[in-house]
Amino acid sequence: MEYFFQHKDINLFYRKIGRGEKKIIAFHGFTKDSRDYLLYEDFCKDEYTIYAIDLFYHGKTTFDSKKWKSFTKPQLKKILDNFLAEIKADRFEVLGYSMGGRIALFMIEQFYNRIDKAYLLAPDGLKINFWNWLVTSTRAGKGIYGLTISNPGIVYGISNTGQKLNLLPSAINKFLDINFKTKGMRLRVYRVWQLYKFITFKQAD
Repeated sequence: MEYFFQHKDINLFYRKIGRGEKKIIAFHGFTKDSRDYLLYEDFCKDEYTIYAIDLFYHGKTTFDSKKWKSFTKPQLKKILDNFLAEIKADRFEVLGYSMGGRIALFMIEQFYNRIDKAYLLAPDGLKINFWNWLVTSTRAGKGIYGLTISNPGIVYGISNTGQKLNLLPSAINKFLDINFKTKGMRLRVYRVWQLYKFITFKQAD
């Protein structure tokens, strides 16, 4: 079943999968959407209900991107807290992979006393992403990425040079090949990174 949860100008789309008493709040990865969790429908049966959310700039969720350029932690907590109240989730489990893993980590940080279990699959956010930080937090990085949106060859050149000097992993070109195909896709990478730039976590000593 498909629903929308409204918070101010935000229309957060989510799918309700299953009909069990145990609630799982699920977040998808970058370029994906809540449909990824439909394959768990048979698994849920009468024990679990998955609430799979379309994250911002993905799926059917809509919001005023000029107003919400970068979520602060209190802002994002308020949105998610109101959503949990809407679905009457006093206690729940959380699931996330890739980009959705960052939001799952945020849920653990903010609602730890209400979470029974957490499932993280290759989550973003466990380590500081140098490129993410450079693009969202420095003037030089923003300038370079602004040029990259129209001319992706710039970032490919930086990537190839960095790999030759053993400063960058070869996997970075795979990311570029998948997410930099069109101008719209390159713009979405920037907007998503910018949106979550304050959703970071302290690193263990």
